[in-house]
Amino acid sequence: MEPFKIIEAELSHIPDLCKLLALLFSQEEEFCPDRSKQEAGLCMIIENPDAGFVLASLKHESILGMVNNLLTDGTNTVAHHFYQKNGFSYSNMQIFRKLL
Repeated sequence: MEPFKIIEAELSHIPDLCKLLALLFSQEEEFCPDRSKQEAGLCMIIENPDAGFVLASLKHESILGMVNNLLTDGTNTVAHHFYQKNGFSYSNMQIFRKLL
């Protein structure tokens, strides 16, 4: 059984990444799937390393999952300014974690 690989997503992966986002956003109250916006956002991140990166799990050349972290500490005003300058806005989502 071939294990999956974790790779940095490339522009050619955007269609598959958008399918995953559509599935996720259709389950969230705060988001609605919008393929053109998802493509533009993914393209911006992938083409601009300063904006971050997208990791994808790959098995048999198929994208199984993805992760991108746009979270920032509440006191990180530099990151807040960067995100706002690039069209991001605050969210009502809350983070929960359990330290083990």
